[in-house]
Amino acid sequence: MGSFAQDVIYKKNGEQIHCKVEEVSEDRVKYRREDNEEGPLYSMFKREVLVITYENGTYEYPNVITQSEIKPNPVSEPGTEKEREEFRDFNRNFIGINLLNLYHGNLNLSYQHIFSSGKVAIRFPIKIGFDNLNHQDYYFPSLVDQKVIGSIEADLLFFPAGQRWVSYVNGIGVEAGALNSFTESNSSVSSLGNSVQYYTHVTKTYTTLYFYNGFTIKAGKNFGMSVLLGIGPKKFLDSRNRLEFMTNFSFNMGYSF
Repeated sequence: MGSFAQDVIYKKNGEQIHCKVEEVSEDRVKYRREDNEEGPLYSMFKREVLVITYENGTYEYPNVITQSEIKPNPVSEPGTEKEREEFRDFNRNFIGINLLNLYHGNLNLSYQHIFSSGKVAIRFPIKIGFDNLNHQDYYFPSLVDQKVIGSIEADLLFFPAGQRWVSYVNGIGVEAGALNSFTESNSSVSSLGNSVQYYTHVTKTYTTLYFYNGFTIKAGKNFGMSVLLGIGPKKFLDSRNRLEFMTNFSFNMGYSF
């Protein structure tokens, strides 16, 4: 027994094994017990071992790996690395239509590009009026006295938490365009006894600064939605330079790629 070289295996559970280490393989540690030099060869999983001290004074941490040995794990728990990698590979471009603006008599299309970080995007909406010469929304009387002829807009959007299935977004936008502003000129009573109002309109140009809040939804591989509420001042570029408060609520659906 005196010739038996003594090594010590310290396990992660606190157990100590006095032995002779015979082999440290890729996943196991093989050893013979101190009290049975010629006895059987035992083994344990290397992941159970904290450190091995050898009889010559050296020691080994068998579970330490270098950075080059680290490989992506193809099977991960939900919400961990697999999920994070999925949203690093998001669609960066989105072409959408604002369905709510059809009700107001204009076609509102937009293009959005998300930068590689997933936290910043630029967006370019355009409005084209197709029903702007009457004082009505497309189906019912309008709540406002303005109908858009056309406009262009540039937005800078921020995603504080990056890209997720549902992502919060905020930002700012600047819009410039032209609209028809309606005023009631006179009214009369028809032969049927109904009151009829007559309106005149004036074409005006304007700029608007929007402060946006909302969220986006990743509804499929190539399908997305967004809901945005923009609030801010609108300035008319006429002789009076009139300033008023404006809201812009949009519900966008479209193709992402």
